[in-house]
Amino acid sequence: MDKGDSVEFVFGQQKNITVSGVVVLLEKRINDIDQVNVAGDFNGWSPDAAKYQMKKVDGKLFKITVCKTEIGKKGELRQFKFVLNHKYWVEPPEEAQNKFTGKDGYTNLTLRL
Repeated sequence: MDKGDSVEFVFGQQKNITVSGVVVLLEKRINDIDQVNVAGDFNGWSPDAAKYQMKKVDGKLFKITVCKTEIGKKGELRQFKFVLNHKYWVEPPEEAQNKFTGKDGYTNLTLRL
């Protein structure tokens, strides 16, 4: 979510998530998720970067607000994914309009700064 000079990343609003090709009903597994990180081309795709570790709010949502200048320059298109418990990479939802599949075959969420 664009907040002017910052961006708020939110995870946990969707009903289902896909991890390693397996569709998971999120509400049944939300208590198994201890940590969610944002990994992207702006942080070397690191699933462990403390700076991009989201905080759990409302018992089921994870959020983090990041200054846009930490992600890139105005007008740039950045790619990212959510990573659960440092190792489970969440695929973008089918209905996401902000996704891109590269020549490498990986599909990521995108964010225009």
